[in-house]
Amino acid sequence: MLVLIFDDFEWNLSPQGGNYRILDEPARVLKALVNTITTSQTRHKIIITCRYDNFDDEEFLSLFYSQGLDGLSGADLQKKLRQLPNFNSEKMPSDIIESAITLANGNPRLLEDLNEKVLSLPPAEAERLLTDYQNNPELWKDRVIWPDLYDQIDEPLSKALSYGLIYQIPVPRNVLQVVCEDRDGEQIQKGINLGLIEENYDKLYRISPILSCVLDSIKLPNDEQIMLEFSRRAYQQINTLWGDKDNKNEERWAEIFRLAFADKENPDRFREQFTKMISVQYNQEADRAYEKELRKEKGYLVENQAHIYQSLEEYLRQQDWMNADYETALIMYQWMVIENYGNFYDLFRQVSLDVINEIDRLWMQYSNQKFGIKRQATIYRDLGGTKDYNYEIWNRFGDRVGWKKGELWLELDEAAYRTTETHVNHLPALLYCRVWVEFFSWGSVGSVGSVGSVGRNNP
Repeated sequence: MLVLIFDDFEWNLSPQGGNYRILDEPARVLKALVNTITTSQTRHKIIITCRYDNFDDEEFLSLFYSQGLDGLSGADLQKKLRQLPNFNSEKMPSDIIESAITLANGNPRLLEDLNEKVLSLPPAEAERLLTDYQNNPELWKDRVIWPDLYDQIDEPLSKALSYGLIYQIPVPRNVLQVVCEDRDGEQIQKGINLGLIEENYDKLYRISPILSCVLDSIKLPNDEQIMLEFSRRAYQQINTLWGDKDNKNEERWAEIFRLAFADKENPDRFREQFTKMISVQYNQEADRAYEKELRKEKGYLVENQAHIYQSLEEYLRQQDWMNADYETALIMYQWMVIENYGNFYDLFRQVSLDVINEIDRLWMQYSNQKFGIKRQATIYRDLGGTKDYNYEIWNRFGDRVGWKKGELWLELDEAAYRTTETHVNHLPALLYCRVWVEFFSWGSVGSVGSVGSVGRNNP
């Protein structure tokens, strides 16, 4: 079998009435090849790569299967980078290479251009030129957009593309249409035809942020209130689509949390999304995504750390033990970010006594001395517990604080929130699920919600 590849086929096209027409000479050659393969009934194949999707010769192109391509990411991106030697040079500082990868945003032509013209230089010169690339897209925009496109990007298309930039990952077409205010999908289809909207193998679509660098008419709105409404609308769409336990995709969870955290007018956004993350039990992807997005909010958390215990005290005052337990775990997440600890286990080993003392004080005060972290720690130490894990001691600790029934570890709801009248010292509980899972890799590593039972110790 022979495979013929026609790469960069856009050079053989000319714009015509919103579509593209194949020039006479390449059309004659291509049709002859197709007719020969068809009539000879051979297994030979033709592959055409092209920026544009909508040619005017529909009868001819109906013989082809059309597959859209999105920007390179994941394994595809790594494969491309391995083919570009200067992205793998030990002489080039890693931060410069990472900045080049970020600038390219998965665009193969721009990656090639950066490899050849920027990363081939000595580090100091490469860094200066890369800065020029970042500040002046005129140096490279012809690598990612054809000049004949400018006249075809009218105001309705610019508006749709601008609004669609709110999403940073590929989304279904109907979701994109809602955010882009393109009810009939006309502008989305035009953007796809012109190669301005990426389409992946799963028929998900993304508008590359590179467009906002090279086209002044394609930008997210500057108005904060408009952006807030866009973020809310975008969040509602993908939360409905992907915000449940069936979503095992970390990238999609990260997009949900990113858009939720963008709602600066919602003071409970971190708590609401924390509760959502816990609600999808056994989902380490959701947990990792939540932590990563929360770390991006470090500046806000640092600025507002004086109020970090406010909600906890209110829940405890109401004797709302479940929400107080959730809030305690969220506080520890926030301190992990504020103090820049690498993970929950590091946090527990190094957290300031001031933090532990304040959490313990509030729990003891509002529970009439029944619940608190320090009394739990005393019980654990009295049993012979140390910083090093001991299976028998942890099991005995579970018995003492009421987290077990015989040999079985109880579900959180049963162990922690239904037995507050008969047990002491068994709250707070949720924060321990995270630290023990993270340290010992039980169940779904690193997920508060992944441990349905308090202190589960089954590998």
